[in-house]
Amino acid sequence: MFPGGPAPALVVVEAPDVTAPRVVAAGQAFVRAALASGQMNQPITYIVNPAHTAAIIQVPLAGNGENAASDQALATLRDKVIPATLGTVPGVRV
Repeated sequence: MFPGGPAPALVVVEAPDVTAPRVVAAGQAFVRAALASGQMNQPITYIVNPAHTAAIIQVPLAGNGENAASDQALATLRDKVIPATLGTVPGVRV
């Protein structure tokens, strides 16, 4: 855990080019959906590899990282946010 709070959820995204317009648009939709859920918080950060074939998205979740609120936030991320956003782009693996 990081000082001051729980570690964020890590979402790994792979694609031929994670900086392609469709992937970037899906990433923006991902952030909007995550925040709109009320179970994820800013700062949501991206780390892109030099080849632009992978990205790590760090997503702070509600709760303390070990309680029901955190478990529910993770379920929402996996079951709703990812499939509705990044999961809709052909060639993207999450």
